[in-house]
Amino acid sequence: MVGTEQTLQESQFSLNSHVWKGEDFEDEETEAEESSADRAIRKLEEDSKKIEEDAKWMRWAEMQYPKPKPPVTQSAAVTPGGSAVVSPASSTKKPPTLTPSAAKIREQIDDLVGKEFFPGMPDSMLQKK
Repeated sequence: MVGTEQTLQESQFSLNSHVWKGEDFEDEETEAEESSADRAIRKLEEDSKKIEEDAKWMRWAEMQYPKPKPPVTQSAAVTPGGSAVVSPASSTKKPPTLTPSAAKIREQIDDLVGKEFFPGMPDSMLQKK
């Protein structure tokens, strides 16, 4: 029994003593010098990252501070008779879009829900409000 304990201790010692070897680490002297091509590639990558970052911030700034709308201008002209003719102001506003009424929207929702939850049921059987 004593012999097995001694060999066990020796094997543990030998395992722990050679965990790291000198070849596992690189020497600073063996690292290759950075070539001019490597420097150029690194500079290009840094420049492209800077351009992307600048573009991201420009998009953010445009969203935060939209461009002001141009002022409404009126054009005026003087006729040969000496009277002024003023044309109506040009508006850059878009015409309002027509929105369906609330009752029509509710009806569409009711139709969609009825078709989704009761696909085979005839419309006469569905409860209409």
